[in-house]
Amino acid sequence: MLTEDFDQSNMISIIKKNLPTNKTAYDGSWAEETKIENVFYMWYKIWQASMQKRLFETTTKIKYERIIRLRFDLTFDEFPDIVPKHNEIYIPEGFDHRGGVNDLLAVTTGQSFDTLANIYQGLFHYANHTEIGFHPEGIYRRFLESSKLSIKRFKL
Repeated sequence: MLTEDFDQSNMISIIKKNLPTNKTAYDGSWAEETKIENVFYMWYKIWQASMQKRLFETTTKIKYERIIRLRFDLTFDEFPDIVPKHNEIYIPEGFDHRGGVNDLLAVTTGQSFDTLANIYQGLFHYANHTEIGFHPEGIYRRFLESSKLSIKRFKL
């Protein structure tokens, strides 16, 4: 179940203590959306959504063909009709902060969404293999580079 009130304070404490020291000093304090806690919760919620999707698919035998993952506060006058293929992830152009990849929105297949959700399980690894440590777009970029997901960019 997706929940706002689960207690992960111990995990947050571990993350903060183990941030890479050989990276650019960045602790997520510049903006609310890049605070360590918020980055952790974002990837946790994506992972939980994937788990719920898998449970639904197993229970109903209905498979999702397309997943659109986005922030709830985004609005669009128009949205392109994107039909991703297996192992493709569509990410809008722009907003690639600090050398990372835009994490506001992604369109992919159900199976590829499950792959994407695995970022949560490797947060330490990906944070340690980016130039700036625990930053959402950097973690995302590093994961996508090491995964079999093919990045396709589109204009909004």
